[in-house]
Amino acid sequence: MIKRSSSILILICIILFNLSPIAMAADYADIGDISTGTGVLSEESFPSGDNTPSISDVRVSGSYDEGARGADYFKKIKIDLVGENLTDDNFLTEEGLRWTDKTEVELISGTEIRHLNGSSDFGSERPGSPVKMFSTDTGTSGRITYVGKTKSGIDLDLIWEIEVSDKDDWEANSGLNSHGSIRGIGFSGERFFPNAIGNSISVLYNNANNISINYRIVEHGTTNEQSVVLSFISSDIDTAQGVATDLANLVELIPESSNLAKQDGIIYDTTPGMVGLNGSRDLPRGGYLGAGFLSGFNYTFYMYLREKKSF
Repeated sequence: MIKRSSSILILICIILFNLSPIAMAADYADIGDISTGTGVLSEESFPSGDNTPSISDVRVSGSYDEGARGADYFKKIKIDLVGENLTDDNFLTEEGLRWTDKTEVELISGTEIRHLNGSSDFGSERPGSPVKMFSTDTGTSGRITYVGKTKSGIDLDLIWEIEVSDKDDWEANSGLNSHGSIRGIGFSGERFFPNAIGNSISVLYNNANNISINYRIVEHGTTNEQSVVLSFISSDIDTAQGVATDLANLVELIPESSNLAKQDGIIYDTTPGMVGLNGSRDLPRGGYLGAGFLSGFNYTFYMYLREKKSF
């Protein structure tokens, strides 16, 4: 039996913000921030006749820290995993998935539009470093390089592909397509945003209400998928917003204080009136905790959800 305890706190963080300085659907989401911390994740691994790594049991203990705000709200939650044939190939280093000094975004399929770097594109909340913007057509894909490393030393990339986009409906009905700003999707490090507190991978788009992206965690420079254990906080699910994802295939904890609810696979905001949340600093408002063991996941962002769906 191999038994080990890990102090890894956040391995993936997904944070959803609504940035609409020019009154258009404009969002960014952050993936991979361990700077703020959350509940402890520990593992036990047992060898078996089948060499396929798997998780056989998940145990959640502890409680929310009702006196805390930010990611510390979840710091007393402990997630214990029991698995078979897990090795250091399946665990990330303490830094987790993040935007590193070596990270670049490479287009695989689709069209590169141009760089987003002007105030007319995302207002004062724009990232401080230019961002390559790509078409939001279904099938557009790319690679985000050097986003992390396993404990065994495998460098990891994220391959992303747009599976669903309501871009055409948005352009036909939003009334905002006459604005001269860049239309598309791009990726940046959270550290480039004003008042950022971490170094997640930020996803920006501004010409769709709903967009669904598939991510694959792969060995650097290849298409070889690498399954890893990860925990995450999804935060800033704001007024009329929602998310749907299969990332939390082991644990999903939605605190009552978050003002979130879940129906038909969509986690959505139930706060009456207009509320502007401010990322992980407003947790537990608009956020929840999850954990998964996988090499790929889907993540769908919903804007103006109450106009699309009745809850």
